[in-house]
Amino acid sequence: MSQGNRSTVLAAAQEWKDAFNRQDAAGCAACYTADATMHAEPLARAQGREEIQTFWQGLIDAGFRDVEYLDPKVELLSDSKARLTSPWTMNRASGRIHNETWELSSEGQWLLTYDHFEVLEQFEDSKT
Repeated sequence: MSQGNRSTVLAAAQEWKDAFNRQDAAGCAACYTADATMHAEPLARAQGREEIQTFWQGLIDAGFRDVEYLDPKVELLSDSKARLTSPWTMNRASGRIHNETWELSSEGQWLLTYDHFEVLEQFEDSKT
């Protein structure tokens, strides 16, 4: 994978993280395609940008924030498709991203088409 492609996918993932960390569910959802699929084990499945925004708004409303990817790996699947995997942590949970599939839109923007992550641990907010 070229460093340019890797860095643009990581920049797109950073846009999502920045939206979440400023508590902007609409901004999170804007990082997905209109027909994206999300599987948040064991919490929910969501189809489409509207359901995905509702999911993120619920987490934000419940006090979740400060997400960090701990060791992101990006695998190029084609010139316009990549997979990101990583352990993650935030103020009240941690887990693993099994598959963030990012695709390059016709407008040149990397967007999530599939998001499968798992919550492995929940805990009291330690970042207050």
